[in-house]
Amino acid sequence: MFRQYTTKLAPSDKVCQDNAAAWQPVLEKWEDVMQWAAGEGPSKHVERHHERGMLSAAAIVPFLELMPTAGCNIKHSSPNASVLCGVGLVHGRLVMIAGNIPTLDSGASNEISVKRASAPAKSPSRTASHDLPQPIRRRQPPPAVPRVPRRRRRLQGHHLALRRRLPTCTIVFGSSTAGGAYQPGMSSYSIFVKDQAQVFLGGPPLVYMATGEVTTAEELGGAEMHTSVSGVGDAFAGDEFEACALARNWVLSLPQAPTGGGPEPAAPILAPNAKGDALYPPVQRGLDPIIFLHNVTGFMVGTKSEQNGIIRAGSTFIDAVSRSTVPHISILCGASYGAGNYAMCGRAYSPRFLFSWPNSKCSVMGPEQLAGVMEMIAREAASKAGRAVNEAQISARTEGLKNQVERESDAYSTSGWVLDDGVIDPAIRHDYTEGGKAEKPCHART
Repeated sequence: MFRQYTTKLAPSDKVCQDNAAAWQPVLEKWEDVMQWAAGEGPSKHVERHHERGMLSAAAIVPFLELMPTAGCNIKHSSPNASVLCGVGLVHGRLVMIAGNIPTLDSGASNEISVKRASAPAKSPSRTASHDLPQPIRRRQPPPAVPRVPRRRRRLQGHHLALRRRLPTCTIVFGSSTAGGAYQPGMSSYSIFVKDQAQVFLGGPPLVYMATGEVTTAEELGGAEMHTSVSGVGDAFAGDEFEACALARNWVLSLPQAPTGGGPEPAAPILAPNAKGDALYPPVQRGLDPIIFLHNVTGFMVGTKSEQNGIIRAGSTFIDAVSRSTVPHISILCGASYGAGNYAMCGRAYSPRFLFSWPNSKCSVMGPEQLAGVMEMIAREAASKAGRAVNEAQISARTEGLKNQVERESDAYSTSGWVLDDGVIDPAIRHDYTEGGKAEKPCHART
């Protein structure tokens, strides 16, 4: 259906050599951030965890990782926001997998962990619920970052998954207390590991303080109790390897979802200058996913643009994105500003996946433009009030705002606030687009 193009560039060309040299420091920074994201806490915690015969979250869930840069450059968060998640194949079935990282704050969730909340098919659980020293915040992303609706909270996401008949499985490898206790309780199938799983709303110290009862963790919420007495657990595993095998068997028991059959469709690539009404109708008739490549500073402004109907054209484009029901995958390759972000299926329009290149920027507008607009407003306000303009003060404020927007629109800043599904190396982008196209639902974008 769609024309295929063959590149005329060769790696030996000077333009390619120059691009490679320019990208080198960008990719070196990306490697440093990925090394930070792979951290699983202090080495002594990791060693103690392994000495107990426990597997790390990364060893349990080999998959296409999503949002590895969550929590990046945010002081009150942690690498991966203490949660490992992504998409993987289990017995040929595509499933969402998430797991707490137990060697980071004992697996406790922080604010950014909650923003990553999802309803996975397999969820290795080892969580201490909320990070108690961290107060419950109603904190928003930095002002330069486009606002998007709040992500569903973890328990609500689990409930909605059940309502939509999406099967979920939780493996309890260790302690899963307070709010963390509800996850196995709400799952379609839960597996408890012998002598390790401990699930209760309040542990022995809290029980003693509240009721005076003296009890042990095993009596209160151990694997044997929950699989033979309370009924919270569906399966009892002798060790972590058996628990993983039971989870794989559970996935194998699920009915095979219809895939529509036929050859894999080609994915059209939508550039910012494409006309929505020209491209979307043929796409909508099939199941072809749409890949949006962002490098857009917004819609053109000015008298000529307004007279030529930029509002109507932009509205048509955004409306087409909103009405589209095929899978959408967005990749921020450069700038993604303002309404251009909406038209190219930004986060607020719920693409199936949204990835950022390490050089990309996302903001309500560019740093120079935003700082310049605010300077003009300040000058106009001073003029209306009859005040003299303090040039030094305005210059300092403008420069400070420009630097702030530049910093907050950086790919790692927006990714840290979970406004994308990860910062990726452009050289391996096909791994992500192919993963996003797999197992497309017939009539749903997400």
